[in-house]
Amino acid sequence: MAPPPPSFSSFPDLSSGSSSGKVKPAPPSFNSFPAARDDAESPARPTKRPRGNGAFLDGLADELEATGKSLSGASGSREKSASSRSRDKDKDKDGHRSSRHGHGEREREKDKDRERDEGRHHKSRSSKGKKRDPDERESDYGVKTDKPYKLVKSLLNNDGKRPESPPPPPQEKDEKRLFYSDRRGDEYNIRYGSLHKGDIPRYRRLGAGRIVGLNAGLRITKETAYTNRGLEVGAHTSYRTPRYTDPRSLQHATSRHTKRLTLLSSSTNPSNDPFLPSPTNTTRFVPFPVDPTPASLLAQLEFEPGQDYRSIAGLLPPSALDPTDINEDEEEEDDAYSGLGIEGGESHSAFLARRAVELDRAVRSDPTNVTLWIDFVALQDDIALSSFGGAGRSQSKKERTSTAEIKLSILDRALVANPSSELLLLAYLRAVSEVWDPKAVRGKWDEVLRKHPGLTGLWIEYVGWRQTSWVNFDVRDVVECFAECFKVLGAAAEKEKEGSTEREILEGNEIYLFLRCCLMLRQAGFAERALAAFQSLIELNFFRPPPSTISPSPPHSYLNRAFDSLESFWDSGAPRIGEPGSLGWSNSLSASTTPPPPPSRPTPVPPTTADDPLHSWSSLERTHALPARPDDPDVDDDVDPYRVVLFDDVRDFLFVVHSPDSRTQLAYAFLTFLGLPFVPPDFPTSTAFSTDGNAPASVDGLFGGRPKWFEVVRKGELGHVDVEFVRNVFTSLRPFVQDGFFTLDFFAFESAVSPKLAVKLAKTVLRTERQNLSLWDGYARIERARGKLVEARQVYVTALSMYREFEPRDQIDGPLLWRAWAEMEWESGRPMLALQVLVTSANVGTEHVDLASLAHVDPNARPPPALILKARQHYTSLLESSFQPSVPQSTLRNRNHVAYSFAIFEYCSTGLAAAVAVLEQHLFRLDCAGALGGAEHEEAFMSYAKLLYRRASGGGGFRPGQLRDVLERAIKEFPNNSLFLCLFYHNELRMKIQNRVRRTLELSVLADKSVTSEGWIFAIYAELHLDARSHNVCGVRNLFDRAIENPRTRSSASIWTLFIDFEIRNGELARAKALLYRGIRECPWVKELYLKPFALPFRAAFRAKELQQLHSLLLEKGLRVRVELEEFGEGGGDSDVEMGVEEPDEAAGGLVKETEELYEERRRLMPY
Repeated sequence: MAPPPPSFSSFPDLSSGSSSGKVKPAPPSFNSFPAARDDAESPARPTKRPRGNGAFLDGLADELEATGKSLSGASGSREKSASSRSRDKDKDKDGHRSSRHGHGEREREKDKDRERDEGRHHKSRSSKGKKRDPDERESDYGVKTDKPYKLVKSLLNNDGKRPESPPPPPQEKDEKRLFYSDRRGDEYNIRYGSLHKGDIPRYRRLGAGRIVGLNAGLRITKETAYTNRGLEVGAHTSYRTPRYTDPRSLQHATSRHTKRLTLLSSSTNPSNDPFLPSPTNTTRFVPFPVDPTPASLLAQLEFEPGQDYRSIAGLLPPSALDPTDINEDEEEEDDAYSGLGIEGGESHSAFLARRAVELDRAVRSDPTNVTLWIDFVALQDDIALSSFGGAGRSQSKKERTSTAEIKLSILDRALVANPSSELLLLAYLRAVSEVWDPKAVRGKWDEVLRKHPGLTGLWIEYVGWRQTSWVNFDVRDVVECFAECFKVLGAAAEKEKEGSTEREILEGNEIYLFLRCCLMLRQAGFAERALAAFQSLIELNFFRPPPSTISPSPPHSYLNRAFDSLESFWDSGAPRIGEPGSLGWSNSLSASTTPPPPPSRPTPVPPTTADDPLHSWSSLERTHALPARPDDPDVDDDVDPYRVVLFDDVRDFLFVVHSPDSRTQLAYAFLTFLGLPFVPPDFPTSTAFSTDGNAPASVDGLFGGRPKWFEVVRKGELGHVDVEFVRNVFTSLRPFVQDGFFTLDFFAFESAVSPKLAVKLAKTVLRTERQNLSLWDGYARIERARGKLVEARQVYVTALSMYREFEPRDQIDGPLLWRAWAEMEWESGRPMLALQVLVTSANVGTEHVDLASLAHVDPNARPPPALILKARQHYTSLLESSFQPSVPQSTLRNRNHVAYSFAIFEYCSTGLAAAVAVLEQHLFRLDCAGALGGAEHEEAFMSYAKLLYRRASGGGGFRPGQLRDVLERAIKEFPNNSLFLCLFYHNELRMKIQNRVRRTLELSVLADKSVTSEGWIFAIYAELHLDARSHNVCGVRNLFDRAIENPRTRSSASIWTLFIDFEIRNGELARAKALLYRGIRECPWVKELYLKPFALPFRAAFRAKELQQLHSLLLEKGLRVRVELEEFGEGGGDSDVEMGVEEPDEAAGGLVKETEELYEERRRLMPY
C-alpha cells in the first residue's frame, strides 16, 4: 500500500522512536522544519544515496568501511590504501580515468551549480527579512548530507592523513529516524501564512487525481493539484483545462445538454461531512447510476387517453421508451465528454424534465396545494429558456406567448380545484394578457372582479394592467379605475379591527396606490391635480377637526360629513398644506379670522424663440405650477382649464387611515412625491418605498460628514424641488408625525439647502425638545458637516453630560451619541481619543467622569490597560444580553450602535482583525435571531462596509478581497441598496477585472424574479464606466434591450427615456425613433416621450406629418396639452418648412408617401 500524502496538522507518534526493529520513516510535516542536530548526542544517520550508478556507490561504501576499520590501529592498511590512491593519481595523470571517477567529476559540477542556485534562492527570500546561511540549511528529510566524494575528502587532512576521531555510538544498521523536530522555527511561515514552496517536498497523489464518489473520467487537474489554493475537477485529458475565458468553456456552461454534479447543501447536511453515515439521510452518498429500462419508464408514466406526448403532463416521446431507436448524432451532441469515460451527472434539460414529471405527479396527488401549482407554472419559464437557447437572457414576445399557452392549460386544471385562490387567479390573468386580445383580457378582468370583489390583490394588479395597456388606456378611464380600487380597499379595511396587522396592510396598499396614481397624473401633465389630491388627503388625515366640531351625526355618516366640511374649506380659498400662511384645516376653523389666500404664483413661461417654435412649445408643455384658485387674476379657463382644481376632482381619491404607522407612511409618501428620497425608518430597501431609493433610513446617510460619505440629499440634486413649499410641509407636519427621523430629515434638507439655516433650525427645535437625544446627534452632525469639529464635540459633551438625568424612555438613544462621538474622533484622525470616549462610555455608569475635560485631553494618550479590559468586558456582556429572549425594546433598538462602537473600540485598541470578528459575530447573531433581510440586518452590513471603506481610504494595509466578500454577501441579501452597489463598483474599478462586477450584478441584481428599474440602471451605468477609455456600445445596448423586455421593468419610463437618449447620442436616430414608438406603447401615460421628437437633434428623424400625428395621439389618450400646437407661434401651418423640419428629397418623399398609404390601408383593414 502506498504511503498517505503529507499531513498538514498531524505529527508522528514520538513514543515509537525506540523500536528496535526496522521502522518505516514517517512523512515530513508541512508545518515544521528539521532542527540542527548535535552529532555528539544523536545517532549518526545513514547518508542519502543519489540516484544512478549503483556500482560506484557500492564500491565507495566498501572503501569507506575499510577506511573506518583502519583507524583502529592497522597502519599497514593505511599504507596500502595510500599506495592505492597513489596508483589512481598516476592513472589520472596518464589520462586513463575510470568511468567511476568521471562520474564523480560530473557530480562535482552539478553540485557547484546547485550551490549557486541555492545561494540565489536564499538571497531572494532573505531580502525581505533575516538572512539564512546556505550551509546551515537543512533538508525536509533531516540534516542535509554531503556528496560521496566530499565524504572521502573530509576524512583526510591536508597532508593526506586521516585525523583520529572517537568511534560512533553503536546502532542498528537499518535503523532510521522517525521524526525531525524544529527548535529554531521560521518567522516567514507566520508572515506569509505558509511554507516556502521550495521547502515542501514533491509528492504524488494516490490514484492520479481520482476522487472518491466520481468516476475515472473526472480527476483533479494538474494545474491545481499541488498549489494548496483549492482543487479543480475536470475531464481526464491530456490537454490543459480550458479557463472561463475560453469559448469552449462558455459553450459547455450554457449548453442544456452539459451534465452537472449537484453538491449537497448545508441544510441537508448538518454535520458538513457527506461521508458520515446517517440513519435518516441517505442522500449523503453519491449513488451509482443505473440505466432505466423501458419497463421502468412505462411504470412511472401516467397515460391519459388521447393525450399527446408533448403535453405538459410530462409524458416522454415513444423514442425514449425504445432503446434501439436512438439518434446517434443527437447522443453525441448531448454528451460533450462522451469519449472521456465520464458517466453520471444530470444535464439541465434532464433536470427540468425530471422536475416537470415530479411536479405533475405531485399536483395530481394533491390538487388543492396552491404552492405546487405555482411552482409548476414557474417551471415553464425555465423550460422555455432552456428550449430556446439557454438561460441568461429574457424571453422574446413569441417565446412568452408560447409559454403562456402552456401555463393556461396548467392553470385551468388548478382553478378547477382552487377557484378562489388569489395567487392562481393572478397567474391566470397574467398568462391571459400574453395570449389574448386586450379587449378580451379586459372582459376577463371584469368577470373575475365581479366574482371575487373582496380579493384586494386582484384590484392592485388590475390597476397596473390598465395603466400599461395601450389599447385600453385613457387617462380618465384609468383615474376612475384607481378611484374604484380605493373604494374596495377602504371597504375591506373598515371590516378589520383598528390596530390589527391586516388593517395596516390594507391601509399601506391604499397609500401605495395613491402615490402611483398621483405620479401617473403628474407624468401625464396633470401636475396641479396630483398635488391638490395629496394636499386634500394630508388635510383629511392630519388636520381633520374632531367629530364634535363637524356634526353629532352617527358614526357611519361621519366620513361623508367630513368630506362636506373639507369641501367648504377647499372652496374658501384658505392656504393649504405647503402654501405660505397655511394653518391646517382644523386650525382654520378655530381661527378668529379667516387667513387670506396665498398670493397667486403665475405659471413660469420659458423664453420663446421665433426661429424654433417647436422647441418653445415643448418647453412650455414641460412646465407646471401650484394649483390656482378660481379668482386668481391670471387664470383663463378658455386657455388652460386644468390649472384650477375643484374639490370634485379629488373627492374620489380620499380615504382615512387610522394607525400611526400608516399616517407616517402617508407623510413620507408626500415627500417622495415632492422629489425627496427620504423613506420611513425600519423599512429595508426591498419594500415599495425603497425600490427606487438609495438606502434605508440611517443617521449616517442623512448628513454625510467629513471625510465624505454617502448623502441622501445634496444641494445639486434639489434643482427640481420647490424649496419653500417643502420647508412649509416639514414645518406643518413635524408636530403630527410621531417619528424622530422625520425631524432629522428636516435637518438634512435644511443642511443641504443652507447649513447656517440648518443650525438655526436645530437650535430652535432643541429649545422645545431638549430631551430628544437623536436631535442632539443631528445638531452635532450638522456642525460636523460644516467642518466645525470643536462645535460638534461640544454638542456631544453637552448632551451626554445631562442625559442621565432624563426619564428612562428618553435615555434610549444614549448609545447612539457615544457611538457618533467616537466615530467622529476616529474618522478625523484621533483614534486614541475615540478609544478614550468608548472606555468612558463603559464606565460612565459606575464612576463620575468629567466629559468636558475629556474633550481637552491629549488625543494621543492611550487609556490604561485595566480600563481597556473592563470596557471590552462591558461591550461583550452588553451585546450578548441584547440577544436574550426577554430583552427590553430599548436594548433591541441600539444593538447595531453597540456593535459598531465595540468594533471601533477593537479597531483602535487591537486592530482590524478584532473589529471584523466583532461585526461578523454580530451578523451571525442577527441571522440566528430571525433578523435576516430586515432593516436592522441591512444597517449592520452598512456599518461593516463603512468600517472597511474607512480602512481602505485611510492609507493602511488593506485587502480588496475582504471588502469584496462583505459587499457580495450584502448585495445578495439587499440587491436594491445603491450604497452596496456603489461601494462594490468603486472597489472593483481599481482592480481592472470587469467580469466580477458583471457576474455579481447578473447573479444578485438582475435576476428575473427580483429585478427593479434601479438595478438595471445601475448595471447600465457600470457598463458605461467600467472602461475608462471607451464604453462597450453593444454591451450597453444589450442591457437596455433586456430591461425593456423584462415583464417587471418594461413599463419603466426612466429606462425608455435613457435608452432613447443613448441612441441619440450615438447618432442612431433610426433606432431611437423605433424605440420611441415602442416606449409610447409600453408607457402611454408618459408625456415626456411624446414631446421628445419636437426637440433637436431628434427632430431630424421625423417628418411634419409624423409630429402632428404624435400631437394628435397625445390628445387622443387624454394627456394634458397646455397650448395647442396650431395656435403656438405665427403661421401654425402643417408643412415641413413651417414646422422647422427639413423637407426630404422627392424620391424619398415618394417612398415615404407610398409607405404611409400602405400603412393606412392595413390599419383600415384591421383586424382582418
